[in-house]
Amino acid sequence: QLNFAKSKGTGQGTQAADQPTATLAMNDAASNLDRLALQAMSLRDHEGIGRITGIPGAFPNIPGMAGADAQAKLDTLKSQAAFTVLQAMRAASKTGGALGQVSDREELMLANNLAALQNSQSEQALKDNLLLMIQWAQGAKARMQNAYDMTYKGAVAAPPAGAPTTPRAAPKFLGFE
Repeated sequence: QLNFAKSKGTGQGTQAADQPTATLAMNDAASNLDRLALQAMSLRDHEGIGRITGIPGAFPNIPGMAGADAQAKLDTLKSQAAFTVLQAMRAASKTGGALGQVSDREELMLANNLAALQNSQSEQALKDNLLLMIQWAQGAKARMQNAYDMTYKGAVAAPPAGAPTTPRAAPKFLGFE
């Protein structure tokens, strides 16, 4: 029984020592998710979105006009989406090296991982996919905050949307080193 108590204390000490790094990582990831959602909202509501989708999207945009501005927002969003997915994959990897160098083709695949973001789509399809991206970013941020709170604050997990709200006890951290 003494070994169990010692092991539990060591685990709690390690957890407390890891909290500042985890807090920094969580805040950084939350900021990136917020930026992604804001960029998607900005593009969804942009006056030039109709100029970069469907048949008009097949033609070059006039520099300085709304279509060129919307295309720049789309390009930025694709880059942010690719980076967000890549960072999530690296964070989920025990070694942090889920992916090494990423080719242009792989970056495009990562960018389209969250939602299809193609100029050839209709304006409505692009707007629908932007909404999916916004919802994903908001949900990912909530799940991340929930996991952090459970780990470092002993909070009870928030139920998924639509789930019954029966209270459960917070899990206890047990270290078995």
